[in-house]
Amino acid sequence: QANENFFIDKISGKLAGEFTPKETTQEKVITNVHSILYWVNRNDVLGPPPSNPYGNPQFNLWETPIQNWWAQNGNRYKITTWAEKPTEVDNIHTENPLLNISIVEPNTTSIYLPDQRIQLKLLNSGIYPLKKIDIFINNTFIGTTETPSNFSFIPEELDNLMSENELKIISYDIIYNRTETVSIFKIKQ
Repeated sequence: QANENFFIDKISGKLAGEFTPKETTQEKVITNVHSILYWVNRNDVLGPPPSNPYGNPQFNLWETPIQNWWAQNGNRYKITTWAEKPTEVDNIHTENPLLNISIVEPNTTSIYLPDQRIQLKLLNSGIYPLKKIDIFINNTFIGTTETPSNFSFIPEELDNLMSENELKIISYDIIYNRTETVSIFKIKQ
């Protein structure tokens, strides 16, 4: 068939799996150069390829020049074969990623003043360093940062502030594992 392909994880080099992030997924297309008559049945152009393209009297007139061109120029192109298809599935991106983030500040026991600058502090006990985080307070997107230790906010500058507020951090490590961490912080009213 035309467009025979498989997908790999660029980091592990293994077959992309259910949990492989789109950022690390790469499509590999099998190199199989032929004329269009090899791939398209002239009596059913939307159907499957012909089972015997050589049965078409025009086939060799189209296929021979293509194969001659490929013989002279094929070395200029990256060739992908089925032999390159990995046999194992990506095992570094899993249902339970090795990414473990704890929110240290703001903490759940303190009561913060509305005009107090709160410095975000996270603890990453995962295997890989953080790449970036997305920050939400009460389901409102606050920002994205690649340097969590430099992120701070002043509660009174936020919309829909309450006495108890939910802080949600979506974290991504350098191999694009993703996890969500939620904590509650309190503001003096």
